[in-house]
Amino acid sequence: MLDQRTDQQRELAKVRKNYQLTIPQGLREKVGISEGDYVQLVFKDGSIFIKPISVSQRSDGEREGKAEAPELIYEEVRPI
Repeated sequence: MLDQRTDQQRELAKVRKNYQLTIPQGLREKVGISEGDYVQLVFKDGSIFIKPISVSQRSDGEREGKAEAPELIYEEVRPI
């Protein structure tokens, strides 16, 4: 739903079992979030913001010549 006063799209989502929620289709499409993508959750001024991020995976072995658990490297791709 578009708030005419602020020109912001607002959607309602219900927190389900295990504290999961579904991002409404219109918002997912607007910011390009697809199944399997990573998002960053940011707490600011009493609100939670969801930021799409770009993630690449690199193992410690690639850095030190030995195989270990992979490390996730992310960078922000869109501002809040």
